[in-house]
Amino acid sequence: MEALEIIQGLLAGTMTNYRGQYFQLDHARLFDRPEHKPAVILAAGGVKAAGLAGKLGNGLIDPPPLEWSDLRYVFDIKEDCNGKEAIQT
Repeated sequence: MEALEIIQGLLAGTMTNYRGQYFQLDHARLFDRPEHKPAVILAAGGVKAAGLAGKLGNGLIDPPPLEWSDLRYVFDIKEDCNGKEAIQT
C-alpha cells in the first residue's frame, strides 16, 4: 500500500515527504514528471487485491484463472515435458 501511495503522490506532484512503516521520503520528487498524471493500472488475482487496487489504483487488470491448455496456447508451446508435440501448428 505504501509504495502505491508514494507512486501516486509523486506522479501527481503532491507528495515530497512521506513517513510510513516501510518507506520514508524526504524532499522527493520526479525530475521528469509527465505533464498529465498517467493512470496507475494494477493487477489483482483475488477479491482482497481487487479491493486494494480499487482504492489505490486508477484501473484494474483481473486475469481469469488459466488452465495448462490455455497457457500452452498463449505461449505457443509446441512440446510437452517429454518432448512430444503438444500443439499442432
